[in-house]
Amino acid sequence: KQSTVHNCLVTSSVTINAGHNGALGHGGIVGANTGNSSMIIGCSSAAVVSSNGKTGCTRFGGITGYVSANTTVQSCLYTGTTVSGSSNIGAIIGYNDGGYKHFYNNYYTSGSQGGINGND
Repeated sequence: KQSTVHNCLVTSSVTINAGHNGALGHGGIVGANTGNSSMIIGCSSAAVVSSNGKTGCTRFGGITGYVSANTTVQSCLYTGTTVSGSSNIGAIIGYNDGGYKHFYNNYYTSGSQGGINGND
């Protein structure tokens, strides 16, 4: 289903850890957004997003770990210092499932890993 996440804030006192080996889709605001044509707008996160030492963990993002096709991610900010996992790691989005990309005016601080999108 289509969903909208708007103007959410996560502070630096939050740590988001993978619960098991091979975990997919962890983010500072949204873990995995699987709704086609969903929107994540105006969100800010300073969370530490970590694989917690688990192996095979992918799709980790400062804002969202995973987005499906045609999702809009706009005007989001990641100010945290840690996004870690095995692969597909991004300061804003860990993994984009393809389709049209609607990523506008997203920013992250220099300590973040992976750039805007971990699989581009």
